[in-house]
Amino acid sequence: MLMKRLRIILAGLMFVACLALFLDFTGALSTYLGWVAKIQFMPAILSLNVFIFIGLILLTVIFGRIYCSVICPLGIFQDLFGALRGKKKTYKFWKATKAMRAVRYGALGLFAVLAIAGIMSVVSIFEPYSAFGRIATSILAPAYDGINNLFASIAETHESYTFYGVDVWLRGTASLILAIITFVGLAAAGVLTGRGYCTTVCPVGTLLGLLSKFSIFRVRIQADKCKNCHACERKCKSHCIDLSTHTVDPERCVSCFNCLSACKFDAIGYTPSLKDMLKTTSAKTSSETPDAPHNAEGAKPPKAQSDEKPENPAEADTPERTENAEKAHENAETSQKSDEKVQENASTRSDTPVEAQPNARRAFMATAATAAAGAALCPALALAKDGELAEVSRKSPYPRENVVTPPGSNGWLSLSKHCTGCQLCIRACHNKVLRMSDDAGQLLRPVLSFERGYCRPTCNDCSQVCPTGAIKPISIEQKSSTQIGRAIWRQDICLSAKGKHCRACGRACPNGAITFAVTQTAEGKKAKIPVVDLERCIGCGACEYVCPARPLAAIHVEGIMQHHEIS
Repeated sequence: MLMKRLRIILAGLMFVACLALFLDFTGALSTYLGWVAKIQFMPAILSLNVFIFIGLILLTVIFGRIYCSVICPLGIFQDLFGALRGKKKTYKFWKATKAMRAVRYGALGLFAVLAIAGIMSVVSIFEPYSAFGRIATSILAPAYDGINNLFASIAETHESYTFYGVDVWLRGTASLILAIITFVGLAAAGVLTGRGYCTTVCPVGTLLGLLSKFSIFRVRIQADKCKNCHACERKCKSHCIDLSTHTVDPERCVSCFNCLSACKFDAIGYTPSLKDMLKTTSAKTSSETPDAPHNAEGAKPPKAQSDEKPENPAEADTPERTENAEKAHENAETSQKSDEKVQENASTRSDTPVEAQPNARRAFMATAATAAAGAALCPALALAKDGELAEVSRKSPYPRENVVTPPGSNGWLSLSKHCTGCQLCIRACHNKVLRMSDDAGQLLRPVLSFERGYCRPTCNDCSQVCPTGAIKPISIEQKSSTQIGRAIWRQDICLSAKGKHCRACGRACPNGAITFAVTQTAEGKKAKIPVVDLERCIGCGACEYVCPARPLAAIHVEGIMQHHEIS
């Protein structure tokens, strides 16, 4: 029980830290919790962090797949869904299943081939840390932001500014759909199969399982103490306990220690292999006959009671064993009654807050009504004028020929080979520029789009939080002189080319790369049109963001294949 409690405490702290890292919209926690993302298995490989990689390998070789139960956020997330069933009904129908090594090794081989080939968009779908990042950013973060905005509106009515509102917006349609599918699949797997994803599909789990075959500490069953009650088998979330042979599959065991707490006869232990080898040697030496009953590895053979030995020593009809069996039966009945009482109390407690939520329900309905009223006002807002230049309406994303990638990524090719699509950089972007691409060629990769903001030269937050090295750390001075794209002007939709007095792009350019030249309009009138100095433009998108032309901006940024510094 102590080992299980320690594992649960460590896993809980790790999960809270990882979730807080993704939910935080202030950027303050990344300074203290950034290490949580860097110690994940796949980011450690892609960032070539040798120390963390070797540390995770040694951790697995010593303790088995403890990484899956304590460090991996997706694995802990599945345990939370499994815990929803409660103690009384949990895992009653579970039993040992086949190892399905062909499926697991096939998935691992395909994963490795795609990763080596640089097709990381497919790799990120199955990589556990990236899958958790999608769920946290696309599903949990908007819910968290909405709750924050509710508190901010309540605090504002009391003239308090402890909270401040943030924009809740869609950061990628494809990413959201995939996150929902992953969330539903994990919920079903957690409730019905426990660690079904970890023991069949997850490539990281399969690789660590191969290393766990050589682990020093393992979960082992002592056959002479086992009563074949199947309690451990029903509690095993990995379905790796086979009581017919009294063995535990080390490749699938995630060292959750559920079986240790479930066993009432102290027949299961988490022991080192050296100790087990000594027990096995001692058992073979003390064996009196060559036909002694075959026991599990490390178990001592039972002593003979008479010439007519029963086939199963646990079933011998002796007064001591009969008394022990009766005591075990009484303990099982007492445990069952206590579980039923706990379940009744839990159900009573769970029913209470449901009736105490009318105020929260009213607040939700009021918020929904306010949002509906705001949506109804949108047609009226669309008739307003922005300085009498253009109608105020939603700006559409520009259909770029070349995507714009964040500063520090060195261009699309470098980004696509190292990025796992965890979306931590998107969450860290306060300028609302980064979002997940929905295009097939750049699926689940962060790209820049300038409908809601622009990439400010004084911000380098995305490069500070990336755990894989896809966006390398870049200083403010380097970013201000790094060209990630070039601004392209379109005369056919530019308001200045139509004779209107608009200088928005020139005023917004932080590098002074946009000047204005005098020309004549189609009607013969003089007009000043923007001229872009491509050698000074860094592609920050400020000009595209402020351009009043709708639905497409008259000036937009096209990405370049290789980032470089300008003089």
